[in-house]
Amino acid sequence: MASRPPAVRQYVVSIPRGLTKQLGVSVTSKDDFRCIVDDIMQDSVLSKWNLEHPDKQVLPGDCIAAVNDVPVTILTFAQSCSSQKTIRLQICRPCRAANVQSRLRRQLAAIFNRDTVDRVFSVTLTKEDDVGLVLNVRAAGHPIRIRRRVNGGLIHDWNLQHPDQQVRPGDAILEVNGIRDDPLAMMEIAQSGMSLIMHVCAIGEIEDWYGNMQSEDLTPEDLRLIRELDMIVPTATEVQRSFVAQLPRVKAVRCGVDTCSICLSTLEEECILTQLPCRHCFCTKCIETWLTERQADCPLCRQPVKRPEAHPTISEDTFWI
Repeated sequence: MASRPPAVRQYVVSIPRGLTKQLGVSVTSKDDFRCIVDDIMQDSVLSKWNLEHPDKQVLPGDCIAAVNDVPVTILTFAQSCSSQKTIRLQICRPCRAANVQSRLRRQLAAIFNRDTVDRVFSVTLTKEDDVGLVLNVRAAGHPIRIRRRVNGGLIHDWNLQHPDQQVRPGDAILEVNGIRDDPLAMMEIAQSGMSLIMHVCAIGEIEDWYGNMQSEDLTPEDLRLIRELDMIVPTATEVQRSFVAQLPRVKAVRCGVDTCSICLSTLEEECILTQLPCRHCFCTKCIETWLTERQADCPLCRQPVKRPEAHPTISEDTFWI
């Protein structure tokens, strides 16, 4: 039996600093006097740490349990930091419920294993009408992605008749009439064949789970899974989801933003936003969608967001069946 995941993630942040530099953290407390991170100041030692160590960031809501191996409370934290040249902060962060992570892992496994039945299913159609799908086709080795459904058509009828096996935008077609790993040949069969047997993987649902994870605490294991998703299903802009997930998070009040420039929503001062390298901040979900589905640059200043060099841009064609 698999071991139960820990309820709290713990790690050490080690920061050498000069006597004149500020750590750059404000803390608050509950009734139990625990030292809880309230905010991280911009251009501070800790904000620099967060940029350089995305897997060990200090975030609002984290608990500072000890300084240089000595337990601290809200009453003793400042004094514990005042005379230290090198500060070792023991950070404790409550982990998310493990079911979200385990469900994402199972769904990712479905993409690799065609015999996994929970997320891969067969769609059988006799083409008496248009299928009703707009498809994106990339190079060999990439699955055909369903871009959107068209009103009416055979897929509309299929979804009504098979509520547990609905074909959704974002899903991948792994095989058409026994042909796989050759998207152009699969596309030709899908357009010309009168009878179709398509193996579909519910990647759209996987990406929904990924989207839900953005407002949660991401563990190193989560980031590994997101990197796997990046490799299996590249984004439209080739900006990796794992890159966006590790961008710095700041409170709206700290970056002087009261409205998201993408969705135009009014932001509360305590809202946690995602900050781009150009220092502009946006709703996390908004900027994730922008960078991975629309453009690889800042919506405000148009400064390009660095793309991983190991993944060159892949051409993509759109077809309708």
